[in-house]
Amino acid sequence: LPDGYVHDIYVRNDTAYCSHIYARKMIIYDFKDLNSIRSIGMLSSPGANHSNWLSEDGNTLVIADETLNTPVIIADVSDKENPSEISSFKSTLLAPAHTNSIAHNPYIVGNKFAVISYYDDGLQIFKIDSSASPFQAAYYDTDTLGNSYQARGAWGAYVFLPSGNLLASDIEHGLFIVTPTFPLRDCQSDVSISGTFDHYWDFTSNNRLETSAQFGPNALITMSAPQEVTLEAGFEVSDDTDLSILNRDNCNGTSAKKIIGKAAVK
Repeated sequence: LPDGYVHDIYVRNDTAYCSHIYARKMIIYDFKDLNSIRSIGMLSSPGANHSNWLSEDGNTLVIADETLNTPVIIADVSDKENPSEISSFKSTLLAPAHTNSIAHNPYIVGNKFAVISYYDDGLQIFKIDSSASPFQAAYYDTDTLGNSYQARGAWGAYVFLPSGNLLASDIEHGLFIVTPTFPLRDCQSDVSISGTFDHYWDFTSNNRLETSAQFGPNALITMSAPQEVTLEAGFEVSDDTDLSILNRDNCNGTSAKKIIGKAAVK
């Protein structure tokens, strides 16, 4: 290839998203004709373009630079010939004192969540479907030795187990099995949500949904299930939070049956 060494590649059908680490760019190639491979789109990176991952709908690409103090890039690749950067973010685990750790390998679960092995900052989960303002949804710090700004800590992840558990491999500390307190995939059965949340969330079940979560101020939350949504002990909604609870089958494309409630509660 004219731009040299490809460090990592994501392939779907006849399209390849190649990380040219030394050229500091991600190039999209058309592999329909193996005798005439051609580049069809390109996006530059501020650092060493290490690896990338594509969303299920094929519209969003997350790109990690394996470089100190450079951000993870969210790109719109719905038009492969004209990919564009939507936004970028850095790990906030040690903010505000430090936000300059190193992202290594990104993955996308569905279309909503980027899961990243983030060296010193461990396993990081960012919600990216409101992609103009992605935010850290959860993390598990596998490296408790402090931030060395080196290639140490969480080196890889696996995010596609049927159980919904996440695997994180740490260079010093071994294998971690992590269970998020919220579903990363839409349309699961019997969804149970706990923990504390703010920002924008859309929780969907193909059967029943129950929650004992606390939702912070100014959040926008929608919970939907075709059968029932149960608010358990511990459920709390803060002032100025917009909560919609819908008896609706989002998973099979049917329309809303009944709005159970919508409230802003102190």
